[in-house]
Amino acid sequence: MGQLINATNFFIAKYSQDDDTIEYVYVVDEESSNSDSQQFFQTRKLSNHYSELVIRQQRTVLLSKEDMKHLYESGQTRKPTSNEHSWLGVPLKYSGELLGVMVIQSYTPQTSYNQEDAELLNFVSNHVSSAIKRRETSDIERQSHELLEQQVKLRTLALEEEIIQRKEVEKKLKHTASHDSLTGLPNRGVFVDLLNHAIACNKRKPELSFAILFLDLDRFKVVNDSLGHHAGDTLLKLIAHELLGILRNKDTVARLGGDEFVILIEDLDSDKEAFEIAKRITELLKEPFVINNQLVFTGTSIGILFSDERYDDADTMLRDADTAMYHAKDSGKGRYEVFDASMHQRVQNALTLEADIREAIEREEFVPYYQPILKLENEEIRGFEALARWPSDKRGFVFPDEFIPLAEETNLVQSIDFQIMKKSCQRT
Repeated sequence: MGQLINATNFFIAKYSQDDDTIEYVYVVDEESSNSDSQQFFQTRKLSNHYSELVIRQQRTVLLSKEDMKHLYESGQTRKPTSNEHSWLGVPLKYSGELLGVMVIQSYTPQTSYNQEDAELLNFVSNHVSSAIKRRETSDIERQSHELLEQQVKLRTLALEEEIIQRKEVEKKLKHTASHDSLTGLPNRGVFVDLLNHAIACNKRKPELSFAILFLDLDRFKVVNDSLGHHAGDTLLKLIAHELLGILRNKDTVARLGGDEFVILIEDLDSDKEAFEIAKRITELLKEPFVINNQLVFTGTSIGILFSDERYDDADTMLRDADTAMYHAKDSGKGRYEVFDASMHQRVQNALTLEADIREAIEREEFVPYYQPILKLENEEIRGFEALARWPSDKRGFVFPDEFIPLAEETNLVQSIDFQIMKKSCQRT
């Protein structure tokens, strides 16, 4: 470079797109003994130096002292030092890939760079870029070769240890894939497999009876909303630990997700065993837990389902156990209920009724019935109360206690109210 151009102050910097940094790989500088200059040539993040102009624009940048001053005043670059007079930088590119920047600079007014210098520096940059790329390729090949030799040596010398480690990793992966990451309990997939196996055993040997307990925490959302999700996660882990302490070794507790747990109780001698476990769980969860030095109260509603020859798969059993749990929750929470066929029928009826209510709202089937408001002194009529009634085209006349509770639960009651108000106003 010194034979072609005044390169008393010259550096090459490589640019890393991965972490957006500049690394100075070659530096010749008159002020290299200066502490500020030494700090400047340390590997750094992109900022507001002149090299960044070349990198961001990917083109040659030629700056005079006035150009430097103008860039600083416009907020594009750092403040120039008093001894900076001329600056020339070109991008180092190879096959369209930006590798870095090559720069020459002058600290004296006697040396100023021009366009011819820029063309010359660009010419040299092509050779430098090729050399850098060859070096990188050579280093990668050398490192790959060394790594390959090392791997072969390790595999040759420690094959038995690697097999042991691989088995351990496989064991951990299987555990991770089959267990809940928060509580460490088996997940839904594992539980479904165990339940299907229990169903198959019960088909072959009916005396191998079992039961499912489907748990849902009663106040978990309150804990999450008031104390945060970290407290909620802590509560789930505490409850998982307590459930493991209550159950027998041959029983299985799993977390389905959220605040739902399921328990498989196998080899039942009598239904009483399942009731005793459910009672112990409900009593346990009535007691407060201490989280972040604060008492946290929760509870659980439990649905119980016993094995029966009519069940052929786990999903159906989980559905019915879930139905029993919701029945327990609707009956006052903090209790357990045993599934019977009428529960499923009630769920189906509720779903059908909800669909009919939505259809009736669309068809404006709800009508006001007026109940007089009397003055007690003389029984004079002072007004009327408009009551919602439903003469259904499909169901006939539906009594209010049949549809209003479900409408309130599904947030459909507001639409019914608006319909009654509208028809009442039209009537008056």
